[in-house]
Amino acid sequence: MVAVSVFQVTVQAAAEIKFKVVDGRPCAVGAIHGPRKSIPANVVFELGLKMPLVIHERSGRLLEIGGDSRGEVRFGELALSHLKTYATGLKELEDLSRDHAPELGEIPAVAYLGLPAFEQFGVQIEMGEGVLRLLPAEQAGLSEGEKSGGDGGSRATLVPYEESGSGYWLKAVAADGFTLRTRFMTSGNDTIIDSTAADLAGSASGAIDQLNLGSLNIARFVAFRPEDLSQAQEPRPDLVLGVNLLRHLRVTIDQAHRRMLFEQTREPRFPVEERAYYQARTDGDAEAIEAFVKANATSRLATEAAEKLLAFRLEDASAEREVVVRAVRTRVALTPENRRAASMVALADALIAGKRTDKHELATEVLKIGQESASADLNGVAAHQILARTGQIALQRNDLKEARRALLSAAFGLPRDPLVNLWLGELYERTGNATRAWSRFVQVAISDNAPAEAFRGLDRLNRDADFRARFSMSDAEQLLEGRVPAFHPADRFSEGGRGKDANPVQLIELFTCVDHGSTTAPELAFEGLQEYFDGTDVSWVQYHLASPAAEPLVSDASVSRAAFYQTTTAPAAFFDGKGPRADAGDEKKAAQVYAAYQGAALAGEGGALVWRVGGRVTFADGKFTGKIEVQGPDAGGSLRLHAVLCEKLVMLPAANGVVLHRSVARALLSPEGGFELPAAAGVRSYEVVTTVAAVSEGLEKRISALEAEREIRFLMRPSFVDPAACVVVAFVQDSRTREVLVARSLAVANKDARAGS
Repeated sequence: MVAVSVFQVTVQAAAEIKFKVVDGRPCAVGAIHGPRKSIPANVVFELGLKMPLVIHERSGRLLEIGGDSRGEVRFGELALSHLKTYATGLKELEDLSRDHAPELGEIPAVAYLGLPAFEQFGVQIEMGEGVLRLLPAEQAGLSEGEKSGGDGGSRATLVPYEESGSGYWLKAVAADGFTLRTRFMTSGNDTIIDSTAADLAGSASGAIDQLNLGSLNIARFVAFRPEDLSQAQEPRPDLVLGVNLLRHLRVTIDQAHRRMLFEQTREPRFPVEERAYYQARTDGDAEAIEAFVKANATSRLATEAAEKLLAFRLEDASAEREVVVRAVRTRVALTPENRRAASMVALADALIAGKRTDKHELATEVLKIGQESASADLNGVAAHQILARTGQIALQRNDLKEARRALLSAAFGLPRDPLVNLWLGELYERTGNATRAWSRFVQVAISDNAPAEAFRGLDRLNRDADFRARFSMSDAEQLLEGRVPAFHPADRFSEGGRGKDANPVQLIELFTCVDHGSTTAPELAFEGLQEYFDGTDVSWVQYHLASPAAEPLVSDASVSRAAFYQTTTAPAAFFDGKGPRADAGDEKKAAQVYAAYQGAALAGEGGALVWRVGGRVTFADGKFTGKIEVQGPDAGGSLRLHAVLCEKLVMLPAANGVVLHRSVARALLSPEGGFELPAAAGVRSYEVVTTVAAVSEGLEKRISALEAEREIRFLMRPSFVDPAACVVVAFVQDSRTREVLVARSLAVANKDARAGS
């Protein structure tokens, strides 16, 4: 790429760049160049910006510019080179490109050019003519003289400026000498005055007749828009210049001497109607705003005024429905036809979520209005969304027949819509069809940006003993197959012809945290290893930690074993006590982490076992009881027997994308440090006992303590324990070396008819 330096531009007269003012922003079509690529783009001139080039982060990545890499912008033969470039999200330019595509020639606006991009020039912008002129710095033409108008008022003024923060600042003075700190900007329609500053200058509504910039009374040109600027980035402005003012002026900027020349180029027509609107808005006068909209339907402020009118009507609890509907109609009339239905859906959502006593009746009227233009809407599913809200309203009114009709009709057109499925789930739950409700809730929970109500619905059903007696997590696994992340290995350990007593590993333990994306690959690899070792005596325990993020599957067993291994954060995997392996990653790294785990699992020697663990555990009348027997040679004083109650599958959709978590530790059945093994060889027996209520209570206490500690509230509290899905993992471990000598998973014999299937 051959760059054209700015120094190569010969300027006999001023070099000119033509632009269009689109929604208050001067936009010029040019080309933005990176080291290897270039794109055509609309570039917005923001001469009030103290950065040469600010580009949308996506365009920056495409062009490989930003940070230390500099960009170039070309307008025909004029090239502005070696520009320090800042890449960031620019939503306002996304909106501009979407809403004003025809005016922009279907070329997106993706960047701002600030004043430093033109540092070698005197810069002159004439907003009313749509031209930016670049003058040789020595020919900027600024002088101390000022021109006087025929009406005795100044028509030109030379004003010094200073640099501060990210912009350029001037001083404006009100009639009583009150000084306003003024931000110079060249994008944005309105000249904005801080509400408090406006009050101090004489009018809270901005109705100020004398406000001088140098000797130029800018109050003759514009109605000042009062806004609360108290939360603006420091230094906080009292006044921000807008394009509505600059349309009347030619502004020449002498960067070398830090001064600006403002010259009047057009006679003002003071916008009396805009001042009246700002006065009505400040006063909260809905009647006056409605009168403004009727009289000024083509005003640039008409749409905003219609929205403000509707907001005032809705805030007025005493406003009659007909008055509110009239305000809705006023707003709709000023909305493009191809966006009316979508805007009415959004309004209906706000109404349904609001507190008005007639919200359902109003929302129904709004949806009917939206239906009138649904076929023309850019949102091709607007008609289905209207049906869905109709069903939601019927559901809230307890008209279940109408709710079913409308929601099923909506689902036909929006089968994966989270809200439709959520409301269908609530309908099914209310009508006693818990399995269908669960299915709808889980569809929502595994979607992007799932509403919290879906998780609460799942939590209600997952903790319902009657429902869980009929519906297990094994049923859930079948329903979720193919819809959630999974990893399946290509082969099995048994395919190698090795017997079950030749397992190279006895116990695999994984510490995970479901609300952290780096644990996705470890959990999927853990699942893959279970398939790989299927049919062998390998035992599994998954412990959950509230680190690096908070999560509600933490148990006393998890905390105790983490302390033993001195593991403070997840993920971490141990193989017969050896580790930790801290392999981490998202779903794409599952195969890589699986290979690492498989290598660690197969690294042991295997062979005949010296130690054996056996026993029996039963569940009856709400109680787990059992006897664990350990057989082996003389034991040193550091050997311990551990017994962990695990649940084969526990549901918790969370940030790592894994929905069903496997072999989850729910409670310790042995003392925290394990049962001490007597030194003498032979068979040692140990009794274990607990109730399912005690296990659930312990989990609830952990969840509540974590919520209090982190000042959070979990959407799901997975404290229900399904005895039919439980196993007891018993293992002998050397407390000094961490070596696991033997491990065994003991099935729980379920003798309680209500324990589940």
